[in-house]
Amino acid sequence: MKLSRLIIAVTFLLISQLSFAQINKSDLIKTWKAYQIQEGKSKPQSVPNEMKNDFLKFNENGTYESLEYGQFLIKGTWIYDVTTNNLTLKQTVNKNFPPIIKGKILKLNQNEFVFEAKDIEGNILVVYSKPTN
Repeated sequence: MKLSRLIIAVTFLLISQLSFAQINKSDLIKTWKAYQIQEGKSKPQSVPNEMKNDFLKFNENGTYESLEYGQFLIKGTWIYDVTTNNLTLKQTVNKNFPPIIKGKILKLNQNEFVFEAKDIEGNILVVYSKPTN
């Protein structure tokens, strides 16, 4: 009886570790360009024209650059928590944008980065991005 509980516990631990291992922090270090945005419970939609040239570039040293609405260049720092998949972006460059954005990485691999956060009004926003190179 005790052995079966131990086996179940070890199996559960291995499965949870494998789910976290699927996201590799080094996959984030590149330039991403959004191709779809999903607001709330709506279906994902193509990025609006005013955001077609926007990008989000993560640097290995923990800094990032972001072009917003094709005209606002934002620079700041990022922190990724591999145990919770939480990503925090901090900036002090542009007062029109939040100083801190906290969200969750839903998917991250060499070909796709899916990030969920709240927008300025507090609504859930999911951004689907692909690498630019």
